[in-house]
Amino acid sequence: MSKKITTVLLILTFLVGLLAPMKTIDAAKTTAYTIKVNRKKNVVTVYKKDKKGAYTVPVKAMTCSVGKNNNTPKGTFRIYGKYRWRPLFYGVYGQYAVRFNGSILFHSVTYTKKSPSALQWKEYNKLGSAASHGCVRLTVEDAKWIYQHCAMNTRVIVYDSSHPGPLGKPDIFKISKKVSSKYKGWDPTDPNQRNPWRSIKPTLTVNPQVSVEVNSSPEDVKKDMKATDFMGKELDIKIAGTYDLMVAGTYEITAMATDGYGNTVKKKVVLEVKEPEVPENTEEPEEPEETDIDLST
Repeated sequence: MSKKITTVLLILTFLVGLLAPMKTIDAAKTTAYTIKVNRKKNVVTVYKKDKKGAYTVPVKAMTCSVGKNNNTPKGTFRIYGKYRWRPLFYGVYGQYAVRFNGSILFHSVTYTKKSPSALQWKEYNKLGSAASHGCVRLTVEDAKWIYQHCAMNTRVIVYDSSHPGPLGKPDIFKISKKVSSKYKGWDPTDPNQRNPWRSIKPTLTVNPQVSVEVNSSPEDVKKDMKATDFMGKELDIKIAGTYDLMVAGTYEITAMATDGYGNTVKKKVVLEVKEPEVPENTEEPEEPEETDIDLST
């Protein structure tokens, strides 16, 4: 394709965004959330109302990619369009696109075609740094959250700050170039049932034998256990089996953890509940002091 044709296509795509039918927005109408986009730190933070009705309570932080060279304009805008799939610049596509400023949208990282298995994985690995032509790129999980939870008229504030926000900047799992191509084509966070990342079981690290004292808590039993999903996200660990932390004895228990896709990992553990050790008294008994007082009668 010649540069001239490519340029024409880009201009047409841009104009389609600008000329998209814009719904009448009532700025006075309140919504559940306000979205703030920090260009400098590539972080999106969603806020809900406090008791006074101001949007000051942080709900969710998302790592994003804003436009290179500050191509995501600063300002205050309102959501006025949503698209399950949306054509974008250079013949690529985005999932869960949400329009808030002309041709500027929230959307997933780009795909070479309208298919969840056609992810541009190298672009995905740029999340956390400026990489787009102006839109705000997100993981599928985060783009879908905005698409589903943030209604029309939701306020969007784009600003610059050296501080990422009250919830910080979430870590992003990077897709290794060494993994199979069947994985590279999918966003690891995509909840689609066909996503091959969903089949990877969590990791659970435990000691085969655990010893605690009587009157310990379940948290004491789990303190040296760790479970993570394939992206490194820490998971809650549950303990199953018949045991009594108030009664000394040896019990067989099962430690288990389940990731966000429903994959569960289990490991057997021998739990020993012991009576507290009583320290031995090794001090010599004190000799009675001598006295010059005559106590005889």
